[in-house]
Amino acid sequence: MNYMKPMNAFYEAGDIVADGVISLIDILALATQIAEGTW
Repeated sequence: MNYMKPMNAFYEAGDIVADGVISLIDILALATQIAEGTW
């Protein structure tokens, strides 16, 4: 079962990156709304 450890670390890193990208998109969407005066 040792061969699973590198894959788990890889998937965890992918989750962290995905969370960061989603947060960035949320921030950009919010900034766009504020700029348009719709917020």
